[in-house]
Amino acid sequence: MMLPRRVAMRFKLTVGIAALVIAAPAFTGLDRLGDGEAKRKTASRWTPSIPFSLGAWRSRVGTLQETVHEFVDRKRGDDEAAHPLENSLFAADESALPPVVAYAPAQNRLIGDAIAHPAAALLGDEDAEVFTQAVAAYRSGDFAQGDDAASRLHAPLAEAAARWTGLRLHAHEAGFRRIAEFLATHPDWPAGDWLRRRGEQALVAERHADKTVLAWFAENKPLTGFGKYALARAIAREGDFESAAALARDAWRNEDIGQGFDTIFNKELGEFLTPADHKFRADRLLYAGKNTLALRSAE
Repeated sequence: MMLPRRVAMRFKLTVGIAALVIAAPAFTGLDRLGDGEAKRKTASRWTPSIPFSLGAWRSRVGTLQETVHEFVDRKRGDDEAAHPLENSLFAADESALPPVVAYAPAQNRLIGDAIAHPAAALLGDEDAEVFTQAVAAYRSGDFAQGDDAASRLHAPLAEAAARWTGLRLHAHEAGFRRIAEFLATHPDWPAGDWLRRRGEQALVAERHADKTVLAWFAENKPLTGFGKYALARAIAREGDFESAAALARDAWRNEDIGQGFDTIFNKELGEFLTPADHKFRADRLLYAGKNTLALRSAE
């Protein structure tokens, strides 16, 4: 433990004085010399002598040590008394500290209960158990069991949180229907754009009908290459070739259409693409370091 600056200075001063008190009697060789030349000649070769026994020396040192320790301990005690909070922080044994719940105000023990059992405090015992079951099922990817448990929750926010767990952890397995229903129920969900992107992928992967695609994009513009591809194909079948061509060219130039899907894209919408579109895409991919995709686009 570091001593305060003033205490350290006093301690050094005390030790220095004590050292002089101990050492002074040992150097008595000069006292037996007379004045004059003899004293000056002998001063350069004098040797110390011990004027008392070893027991007396130990007794003196022991007394000094006790004096110094008493001084330091007294100052430490004074400092600790002046700063009780600081002393308690350094002296506390963390392993013996009470749990966080113990710090909850006595007049509002609900806070402590919420810390110890957050689900039970926020949802109630019945919903807390069902919520735990739903989250566990969603974490394991069991959407059937998770949906069943979530439907039995009374608190709307608890149900949303449980269903969001499944969507966030297993978006591909969740499927388009679950994503669409969640967004319809919670249109202002903070991760709405992320969910819409996953939904657009599911639209293509699950090969949904054109009417489903058109209904999905009736209020939301496509955010990904998958979405633009699905919408372009749907409106082309409706006869709007100009809008379909614009969507196809925009997706091919600017979106990350990966290997495999680029073949499908070209097969379905390649007639809407021009050599300039392929060059633009190849240049962009080369600049991004995606050489394989760039070469495929340049072929």
